[in-house]
Amino acid sequence: MIAEESSAFPVSRVLVGSARAAVATCRQVVAEHGWRLALVGGAVRDLLVGKPPDDVDLVVLAPAGGGADGESTVADYLRSGAVSPRDCQRVAKLVARQLRKPLVELDGLRGTYRIVLAAAPENALKQCTRRVVATQSLDICALQAANLQADLELRDFTMNAMAMVLLDDDTGTLVDPLDGTKDLRDRVVRTSSRERFESDPLRLLRAFRFAAQLSASIADETLQYVAPLSHRIAEPAGERVREELWKLLSRPCAALLGVMERCGLLAALVGAARLDPRGVARVAAVEEEAAATVARRRWLRQRLQCEVAHHLQRLTVAKVCALVWSTPESEVTALAMGRLKSSNRTVNALLECRAAALRALSATCPGHSGDGGPGDDELIWGSYYFDFPTMGVEGLLLACAERPEQATPLRAAMDLFHAVMEARLAAPPLVTGRDLAKLGLRPGPRMGEVMRDLRLGFMQGRVRNVEEATARARLCLSRKGS
Repeated sequence: MIAEESSAFPVSRVLVGSARAAVATCRQVVAEHGWRLALVGGAVRDLLVGKPPDDVDLVVLAPAGGGADGESTVADYLRSGAVSPRDCQRVAKLVARQLRKPLVELDGLRGTYRIVLAAAPENALKQCTRRVVATQSLDICALQAANLQADLELRDFTMNAMAMVLLDDDTGTLVDPLDGTKDLRDRVVRTSSRERFESDPLRLLRAFRFAAQLSASIADETLQYVAPLSHRIAEPAGERVREELWKLLSRPCAALLGVMERCGLLAALVGAARLDPRGVARVAAVEEEAAATVARRRWLRQRLQCEVAHHLQRLTVAKVCALVWSTPESEVTALAMGRLKSSNRTVNALLECRAAALRALSATCPGHSGDGGPGDDELIWGSYYFDFPTMGVEGLLLACAERPEQATPLRAAMDLFHAVMEARLAAPPLVTGRDLAKLGLRPGPRMGEVMRDLRLGFMQGRVRNVEEATARARLCLSRKGS
């Protein structure tokens, strides 16, 4: 459902939870000063498609004509002027105090403040089967131009250049000077001019991210700006580029990556020398394999959507590896830590996923899968998941995409993970360092080696209980000496 311009939109019905209460509080505060409040940007876009926004952006308006009473038209709203940054700060402080929520100053000079409504659980990243809950926030800011129309015209894309002026009856009036509702309805990402990209080159990447997020196309006149400006994607901060890239890759995006490659944007983004010639085709294969595999394995869908680092999903890791498959490890690290300013956790996930895929391909290559004995699979894949506990499954997915002819044993290894190996990885050790000390082994490197050997034996199914673990520990000590 897409609302028409100037219609009364039931804002309070779409906003949920703390966002609804926060917006109501903010509207009351600004009304006491004779001002108006408007939702802007992505929050309006989400509301129009019926999606409650996680993050709410609000601007404080000084009504044209000097008063907030009486009937106003869309033209009146577009002429609404800006309040000062200091006034925005005062509003933000009052709202945060009433809500009893933290207030963050994003840009005091521009009058931009954030109220944190709901934070993600601190231990979310440690739970491999749980999605990370995004922080919900409310941003309060002043107009960045003389009036609302000029402010909206400065925004990146037409579908984000809309405002919803909030009324006293908890409804809103849509203000859409660039016809963003039509583009949203037609699923077209369109910018108003080349200057929008020139003023912030990150928007070159954001265009493709929005296209992936909304299953949209990019307007031809917008695409024509990308190629001549693609080199400027090197200008934005790595952290900003990384967030947009992770969001893009979290959606089906192989076709869009192909467009980026033809425009030169993909090579400018990751480095021409790092981009695998078959990278885009390999990403498409990963997406196809993931869709086919997930259709038969519900548990895998949840796992692939889980984050291994901030905003980095497991499936995204596999796609990045597909893009830079033939790139040396040192260059992958340089891309992740240098250009994208990623964490060690991200780098480790990328390197582990690729190493796991290479091992999996070797393990399932004809003539290299053991002798076919009844315990062979547990030995091979127990060792595999022991060495690749974090990204082992995703390595198998990447290997399936690389060599479809080996997909059957690789998928069987995924099933073995879910049936057996996942529980073994999560299980506590059968014996502890204190138990080994009772056998006469002092703390040190050798104790670590014995513990590692016992864990490997457990993963392989060779050590099943405390008695077998103790016997294996004694055997290790007798071979190496105590």
